[in-house]
Amino acid sequence: MSDPVYRRDGDLFHPAAYAAGPFGGQHGGGVAGLLAACMEQEAAATGGGLLLQLTVYYPRPTPLVPVKVTVDTARAGGRMTLVTAHLQADGKWCAQATGVFVRGAPVGSLSPEPNAPPEPPDDLPRRPYVSPLFPHLHLGPEPQEGEAWLPRTFEGREDGAGGYWMRMLRPLCEPLTDMARLAAMVDTASGLVSRAEGNVAAFPNPDLTIHLHRAPVGEWVRMRPHAIWHEDGYGLCDTELADVQGYLGRSSQSLVLVPRRE
Repeated sequence: MSDPVYRRDGDLFHPAAYAAGPFGGQHGGGVAGLLAACMEQEAAATGGGLLLQLTVYYPRPTPLVPVKVTVDTARAGGRMTLVTAHLQADGKWCAQATGVFVRGAPVGSLSPEPNAPPEPPDDLPRRPYVSPLFPHLHLGPEPQEGEAWLPRTFEGREDGAGGYWMRMLRPLCEPLTDMARLAAMVDTASGLVSRAEGNVAAFPNPDLTIHLHRAPVGEWVRMRPHAIWHEDGYGLCDTELADVQGYLGRSSQSLVLVPRRE
């Protein structure tokens, strides 16, 4: 699988069928990853540093049509650069993101934090995830039949301790940056802990925030998500992130629990 999920043509990014999400339109992970890639390319051109914090807002669903991304450097300081990005589809603003980039600086020898690497994903069996709420949508690898959506382009492995490893089998866009790859997969964390319970028909997340303390290492990311659902329709998914070298950071997603229709 070599063709990217998003193909660039001038000012537009054309989504493949695998850019789709579970609620209609484009998957939030694809949108987040595409915004992150454009922001990281902008910051790289000015020496902005490492993207340590990313927040994405989804004010409306993004239809499965070509999209335009505009990027702006809101502030370029000595060590910190703030970058913003907006995504439009069919002339409507569908998503925006802010990113905090930090330039590194030596601070001398520090005592290392305890950070035992998790079990290597290559030693774990492949266990494709199937959501209780969306049994017709599976997490990769890509099948010969069935619905196309973004998680079909991922490989997933459970570790038996509440963690789920993922890696991308198809590039999201070109060039594929660290945060773009991470954001595309991390947006699926709330789906990994979904459950068929109560009157909940869906649980879209209107936002996604990722905090890192270093650059990701390798192609695998381990997510250990925990979700809280309330009877009044509010929810939150908090996820611990790791890679093959250990703890990487955290992500959080607000959840909107949608009741089933009669």
